Formats: sequence, C-alpha cells, structure tokens
Amino acid sequence: MLYRFRIALFFFIGLLICPFHSEGQSAGNKNTIDSLKAGLEHAKADTAKVNILIQLSSLLNRKDSADKLRYAMEALELSKSINWREGVINADNNLGTINEEWSDKRSIALEYFQKGLVEAQKLGDTIWLAISYHDIANVYDFYLADYSKALDNYKHALVFETKPINRMSILANIGLIYYNLGDYQHALENYENSIKVLDRCMKSEKECNPNDSITLAVIELKTGEIYVAVSQYNKALASFETVLRINSIFRNAQIAELAFIDMGETYRLKKEPVKALNYYEEGLGWARRGKQKDIEGEILDHEANIYLEMDSVDRARELEQRSLKIIEGIVKKDEVSPQSMQLAKDYSTMGKIYNRTKDYPRSVKYLQDAITICKKVGALENEKDAWMTLSDSYEKMGQAQKSLVAYRNYISTRDSLYNLDKAKELTRMLMQSDFDRKQAEDSLKQANEKKLLGYELQKQRLYTFGGFAGVVLMVLLSFFVFRSYRQEKQTNVIISRHSEQISSEKEKSDTLLLNILPVEVANELKEKGSVKAQAFEHVTVMFTDFVNFTSAGERMGAQQLVDELDACFVAFDGIIEKYQIEKIKTVGDAYLAVSGLPHENPDHAVDILKAAMDIIDFVDKRRVEKGDSTFEVRIGIHSGSAIAGIVGVKKFAYDIWGDTVNTAARMEQKSEAGKINITQTTYELVKGRFLCSYRGEIEAKNKGKLKMYFVDGPLLG
Repeated sequence: MLYRFRIALFFFIGLLICPFHSEGQSAGNKNTIDSLKAGLEHAKADTAKVNILIQLSSLLNRKDSADKLRYAMEALELSKSINWREGVINADNNLGTINEEWSDKRSIALEYFQKGLVEAQKLGDTIWLAISYHDIANVYDFYLADYSKALDNYKHALVFETKPINRMSILANIGLIYYNLGDYQHALENYENSIKVLDRCMKSEKECNPNDSITLAVIELKTGEIYVAVSQYNKALASFETVLRINSIFRNAQIAELAFIDMGETYRLKKEPVKALNYYEEGLGWARRGKQKDIEGEILDHEANIYLEMDSVDRARELEQRSLKIIEGIVKKDEVSPQSMQLAKDYSTMGKIYNRTKDYPRSVKYLQDAITICKKVGALENEKDAWMTLSDSYEKMGQAQKSLVAYRNYISTRDSLYNLDKAKELTRMLMQSDFDRKQAEDSLKQANEKKLLGYELQKQRLYTFGGFAGVVLMVLLSFFVFRSYRQEKQTNVIISRHSEQISSEKEKSDTLLLNILPVEVANELKEKGSVKAQAFEHVTVMFTDFVNFTSAGERMGAQQLVDELDACFVAFDGIIEKYQIEKIKTVGDAYLAVSGLPHENPDHAVDILKAAMDIIDFVDKRRVEKGDSTFEVRIGIHSGSAIAGIVGVKKFAYDIWGDTVNTAARMEQKSEAGKINITQTTYELVKGRFLCSYRGEIEAKNKGKLKMYFVDGPLLG
C-alpha cells in the first residue's frame, strides 16, 4: 500500500475539513496585515482590539513567530483585564494553535487548549466547547499518539459540534484511530457515518465542491482497505469503484493511483491475477503521467510478485529489475527515507526470485540487504518474510547452522508482530472499557440528579396545599412517585446490566494486560497512563538455553520444532509461576526470568535455584520420553541489582537491564547441558541451602575471569 501518500492525503483532508484555524489561507497578505495594524491604532473598544490582535497573530507567517506570539499574548492579557471570557477563550485557542506548529511545544499547545476549554465550560458556549475538544483531540492524536485521550476528546467534541462538515472530520479521525488499532468494526462504523454526513453536505450545496469530493474519495479508500483487512473483497471493490467514479470528474492523479493499486491488490488476494495485473497497469499509467517514479517502482514490484506467484519467473525478474533501478535511483540502501520501505521490498522480492532460480548466493545477498533496511525502518512484516526465505536459501546451500539462525530470527520477528497485535488489542479494550465506564457513570449521575430535583419539586408543591385537596394531591403524588420508583428500578437494572458488560470487558483487558506486565506495573499503567523505571538492589536473574537446538532443528521439521519449543516454554512458565518468579521474555530458544521484583524477596536466589532445578528435572524426564525429539537445557544464574520498566511506546514490553543481566547471560554460555552455573555472588546467598561444586575461575566474554559453581542439589534437612 502507498503509505506515504496515504499520510499526505489525510493531512490534506485535515486542512480541508478542519476550518477552525485560518493560518496559511491569508498568510503573507501584506495589505490585510497593514490594514489591521492601522485599525488597531484607531480601535476604540477593547473587544475590537482583541479581535484585531488575534487576526494579526493568525495571519503572520511562521517565520514571524515572535510577532505572532506577541500579538497573541497581548490579546490574552487585554481580554483578562476587561474580564471578557470569549476573548480569553479565543486567545487561548490562538496560542494553542501557534505552539502546535512547533514539535517541542506541543505540551504547551495542549495547556492553552485546555485552558480555553475550562473557560468555555464556565461560559457554557457550545461552539467553543466543540472547537476546544477537537483541538485537544488533534494534539493527542497526531502529535502525542495518546489514542485513548484523543478518542475521549473527539467523542466529547461530537456532543457539541453542530456543523456537519466538522462532524464529518471528527468521525473520520475516530475511524482512523480505530483503524490504526486494528479495531475494524468501529473504524468502519465511523467511516460510514462520516460518509453519510459528507454526502448530506454535498447534496445540500448548490455547486459541487472538489475538496468535498476528494475527501469523500479518501474516506471511501480507507473503508475499502478495512474490507480488504477483514477479507470482504467484494465490498472492498465496491468502495474502490466508488472512488474511481468520484474521481472520474476531477481526475486527481494521487486518488487514481491509490484506487487502482488497491483494486489490483484486492484481486490478487482473490486469486484473480489477470484482473490484478490489469488494474496495476492502470495505476502504472497514472503514475507515469504524474511522473511519480517511486509509485511506478512500487507498482512494478507488485506486478513482479504476481508473476512470481504464477511461476513466470523470468517476467518477474524483468519487472523487479526495473523497479529496483527506479527505487535505487531515489534512495540509497544506507539512507533512511520514505522510499526505504520500498527498497527493502524490492530486495526481498529479488531474494525470492533468485531463491526460485536456485541462485542462492544472490538470494542471500538481496535478503540480507532487505533485512538490514527493515530493521532501520521497523518493517516487521517484511523482515519476517525475508528471514523465512533466507532460511530456505541457506538450507538449500547446505548451511544448516545459518539456516537455523535465520529461522530463529523468523520466529522472533513473528513473535514481535504477535506482541504488537496483542498490545493494540489491549489498548483498544482498555480505551473502550474506560469510555463505557464514563458513559455509565454519567448516565447514573444524570439520573440521580433528575431524581433529587423531582423529589424537591414534589416537596415544595405538597407544602403549598392544605386540607383535603392537599391530601388528595399527596395520594396522587405518592402514586406517581411509586411509578417513578418502579421506572427508576428498571433504569438501574439496565445500568447494572451495562455495568456488568463493562466489567466483563474490563476483566478481559486486565487479563490481557497481565499476560504482558506484572500486576503492580499493570495497575500503574492503568492509573497513570505510564510507568516509571524502577531500580532493584537485590534480584537474581536466570537464563536458560537449549544446547542442542541446532541439531534438533536439523532432525525435526519446522512445525515440530516450534511445537516442542512451545511445550517446553509452557512448562517453564508453570514452574516459575509456582515460585512467584517474574518471566521477562523469550528470545528464540532462550528464556529469561528474574526473582526479587516487582516485590522484594529475601529468598530471591533460593527460589530461582529451586525453579532452575525443577526445569532441569522436567527436561531430563522429557528426554527419557522423547529422546532426540526434544532438547537439552543449560542454565546460568547471577545475583545483583537491576533496573526494570516498560520500554517502547507502541510495542511496549516489561524488561530488565543492567550488568546483572549481562553476567547471568555469560553464566548460561559457560554452563553445560543439564547443569546450573552460578556466580560467586549467588553462591554466597545459597551456600547454606544447596550443595555446589566450585569450578574455578573461568574466562567470560567481556567479564574477565569469574568464579563459577555448578549447583549439585539442595542440602538435606
């Protein structure tokens, strides 16, 4: 997919459908600015001066940032001095917009937008409430990547926004957030609602607005891509055909390229290669007419892959060489640019082609280059595929060791993709449960407020009547109160059921979160939205590794190898859970765990040795059962201090680092099959509880000579 152009088009839409800020429309209009400056000198009313100051600030170019800020601050101070709340809101909003332009001032922009929101709430101005919520959401969405807060503010903006074109913008942005999180159902709902709003706007206009049509086309494109993602190819094609019909009037080259390529990709997935090639050719024509060389190269790569799937290897190689020549003319392999992703794809495809023609050395060279670029740009999906083909090329060259290393990297990259998907699902579930909880709380609060108000009115009315009429009225009111009570009970039942659903969803999200993070860390993340790294003075780190993994991989098929690895790690998980040890991660066939965090544990070294001995026992018994169809394990352990916390933003993971971790890894490397190798430090902590054999001082990489011990078993009694 044409990722770079998709981003560009969506920013273009943002300019079209977010008409809150006028910066750029009249920037540089010297005559207008001069007129405003003259008007400022002669303005009698302070409110008029505020409006002129804000207009001046908005019209000045970014290069005049000092003057922009000066005019904006003058407007704010003047508004405060005359206690003009609308002026304060407008000035705060303007200052937020100015600071939003600078990457290092986004947090300042957010503060100004939030100040404006507070003033709008006090004033009860629904127009400014809509604008403020929308601006806050955009900062969280486009700049801070805090999708939970972005979604919350977008939904608040929808409550107050009345202009259809602005509602369409908000719905489209909500859809894009859900799309990025992989929640295609909610993304589709919001895109479809956005299209309905835009369609009504277009029908109400006397003349067709080209900008509206382009906006509609792009939203239809995203809708089609969702249908592709959920394998509803016919619906996807219908969306793409709608795009082409819209674009037939305005003939926007970028829209045409996207639509034809998306249709080609859809037909490829439908296993209709001839139709796919026809649509790719259409897109190629548009790319050439628009002199979009990078797009031309990408389409040629798509076509090459189809011919490769059709076993037309010579035609595939011809097309891929043309693609590669174009892309290499734009970007070098040691650079990082928007075209680097396509260069990686070209190298990967060439690697596949030469693998198919049995020219394995060339295949290896191209695949290695592809993997290097993928690592730079974070293209996990492409990296995963390249590792798989590289493993196959090495195997056919008779280089079993390199083949196995490549396959292990394939497994590791595949696991990273799985963890990324799991993190997205976790984020989506947390966001949805938080939003549902807020809705339920708001509903309950409103219901209680109405109920209390009703009771107060009833009391006041009762006190105004006397005698028989008052009694009759009391009876009647009692009836209505009783009926209201019954209705309230029914309402509470509904709210209760809704709360149960929310609790169920929250339970699911909590379970998913605890699969990734320790309990305390998960709670901190939910409460604060972030987790601080924490130092632990006394922990013990354990590394395990399968020493005969290479030879086992040569004897077993790929699936059998992975199944056996999974069975062993599942057993390891159960063992460390038994001793309340924290699993950190697996890397290929290595397993990392630590005792003594996130809770301090005075027996951290003893507990991890117990777990290590249980792991040795499990592997020994499995060897008896399965023979050479399983592995042998070696274990290394070291005690000391470590730092733990969440690393990363999108693909977050709880990890530990420090010299203790590195030393434990060296202990594992210097261990032997069926043995537990520990340092002098760990030995001092467990020598009264375990029998250990001194091995002497042994050279460890980057550590020099270290005293090491094999653990023989627990001391009796």
